[in-house]
Amino acid sequence: REKRGLAYAVFSGLSAFRDAGMLTVYAGCANESVAEVVDLVVEELRIIAREPVSTAELRARKRELIESIMRRDTEVRALTEDWMHELRDILASANNSQRLSKTYDQS
Repeated sequence: REKRGLAYAVFSGLSAFRDAGMLTVYAGCANESVAEVVDLVVEELRIIAREPVSTAELRARKRELIESIMRRDTEVRALTEDWMHELRDILASANNSQRLSKTYDQS
């Protein structure tokens, strides 16, 4: 993409399942560039199939994945932290505990 300026966006994704998987590649480009972009993507896929990923590359991708998961966890916690404290306080209050007990003890 960077070398030839053929696409304004390129990304890939992996969907892994227990018995199968799917690698998707997206390239946003002008209509007149489609054939060349497809040829380049196919060639890259052939290289991936032919040459094993280096230990350094695998380590770097694993690190990126772990960091991404940690960022998302931090973002979710930041968004829900106030609400979770409020929920904890509601559940901990004596009045609500008694009300919850009455509600669930009837079943």
